[in-house]
Amino acid sequence: MYSSCSLRDCNRKKYCVLSLQTVLAARELRWKEEELLAKSLAQEFSGHRLAFAFCTLRMPASLRISGPYKEIVVQLRDALAEALMEKAFPIIASGQKQYDDGPSAWLASCCDEEILKRMAISIEEGHVLGALGDIDVTDAEARLLSRRDMGFEPRKCLVCDNEAMVCSAGQCHSLLDIAAHIEAIISDSMALRSSKFL
Repeated sequence: MYSSCSLRDCNRKKYCVLSLQTVLAARELRWKEEELLAKSLAQEFSGHRLAFAFCTLRMPASLRISGPYKEIVVQLRDALAEALMEKAFPIIASGQKQYDDGPSAWLASCCDEEILKRMAISIEEGHVLGALGDIDVTDAEARLLSRRDMGFEPRKCLVCDNEAMVCSAGQCHSLLDIAAHIEAIISDSMALRSSKFL
């Protein structure tokens, strides 16, 4: 079993390794807070149909907390917010938080949850950094919509063309191999951004 380390320890080495208990506890806390948030805002804005998007990093926990990647969730959340505003769907609230297993960014919109889920999938598949994020969408009762619910195929692995869940469960790729593919995606995004200013 891997042992957990403090954030100060993480600053002294490239990647921190978290215990399974730490990851599971952080995930449970995040889910509970997301549920409370959804129900609280639904009560505050009663009479409006609300949907929520929660952005997290799509990579092993030891990479999620390593620092260089935490702004990705904010960029993806902001890209989704921009897409919503272009369709005249108002954003009523947004925020971000650092958990023990990585960062999270969220938004709430006066929008049908199925519309929001389709837009989230478009960001995941079309944004230059979309492959590095998971955007979960819930309704005002905190019920999660899955890609399968919407008729979409499961997401592919960051490293190969197999289903991501299969590779994750089987630990098919090394941490360094995954990190290398993540860095390649980030490099491509920076190159694309630079080309827009040429």
